[in-house]
Amino acid sequence: MKLGVIGTGHVGLVVAAALAELGHEVHCTDANTELLNNLEKGILPFFEPGLKELFERNRKRIHCHSNIQAVVSPSTALFLAVGTPETTEGTSNLDALWKALQEVCATASEKKHLILKSTVPAGTAHRAKNLIKEHSQIAHSIISNPEFLRQGEAIEDFLRPDRIVVGHSTLEEREVMEKIYEPLLKNSSPKILFMDNVSAELVKYSANSFLALKISFINEMALLCERLGANIEQVREGLTSDHRINPHFFTPGLGYGGSCFPKDVRALTETAKDLGFDLFTIESAEKVNNRQKDLFFEKIKTQLGSLNKKRIGVWGLSYKPGTDDLRRAPSVEILQKLYSEGAQVQAYDPVAMENAKQALKDQFTPCESKEAACEGADALLIFTEWPEFHTLQLEQLKTLMRGNLIVDGRNLFDVQKMKSLGFNYLSVGRVSSLKI
Repeated sequence: MKLGVIGTGHVGLVVAAALAELGHEVHCTDANTELLNNLEKGILPFFEPGLKELFERNRKRIHCHSNIQAVVSPSTALFLAVGTPETTEGTSNLDALWKALQEVCATASEKKHLILKSTVPAGTAHRAKNLIKEHSQIAHSIISNPEFLRQGEAIEDFLRPDRIVVGHSTLEEREVMEKIYEPLLKNSSPKILFMDNVSAELVKYSANSFLALKISFINEMALLCERLGANIEQVREGLTSDHRINPHFFTPGLGYGGSCFPKDVRALTETAKDLGFDLFTIESAEKVNNRQKDLFFEKIKTQLGSLNKKRIGVWGLSYKPGTDDLRRAPSVEILQKLYSEGAQVQAYDPVAMENAKQALKDQFTPCESKEAACEGADALLIFTEWPEFHTLQLEQLKTLMRGNLIVDGRNLFDVQKMKSLGFNYLSVGRVSSLKI
């Protein structure tokens, strides 16, 4: 099929490359012409494992256009993957989506199937249908097809999904989506779930909010473990031995970040408020998540006292491994606090250094290696569980640092081993250790 993708950000570019991998001819456009020019040269705007290789392998089937007419005309269906950023009120800004829809209406000479891939609040498809009636004589269809792409694993999530959710209202729309995803249905047999548009929109928000709840719950139990002298790893093992409690997304740490969870949690709570009621559990998840960063900073302050002129090493800046994304990353807020109190921060991340320089400016010293970030440090902070952080010999770490404090937000190391080496090692929810 000939398909269009409007918006080539984290979602749109993965969708375009993956659709081309399935054998479709894909036409892309974006409001950022510099981004499109770079794509034509094979330069991708962000890091995602496997994406560059996938994009290069399918270059002959991926066409980038600055003119939306060149995307709309040849395409039977168009994926709308424009950004829907969070407003100050916690709602989603849909201006880019409405603009894209109006441009399609203005340029299309025949019926198109418009697929909402952007994360949009429940009720958006209905509003989109009304907009089309206002701006076009053609009855374009609106299909909801929310994305479930985890940064760092987006290619795998698209090509081998747990499920494909499709919101539609006609048999024709269902058949179009079955044809688009037919190669996936043959090869990996995921569930394709057909439902109404509003339900499909709600699946995305409720899934992310439930995962945020899981993360917040285990972090609350971790805090309780710290205060009682228990070990969250042992508590977690006891919990997840119950077949009703899934162990995935149930690990204590610094909480959730990135572009999806924080935004989607707030958007869902605002949707409920607009309808006249509160989502108490989900609102609480956001409060717990915000508190995790405060608790982490308190550990540093309690151990070091004044931070003025203290040298602080940092491992990891992205909100999770496998991405260079710093949006809502705990590291950003905490590094800003350290800087404001006079600390001298030296940080290393395998892929997020350029984004960190833009986000934090001169508030830290960039390092070229994990070893360099530790040199002469009074304390080491661990924000991201990149695999390479496990490879440094802990004895070497001890010789590199000036102090012995390690505040680990991701529980990378064994508590007893760290103590035996003489580190003042603080992790999340791990105080006791069973001794035999």
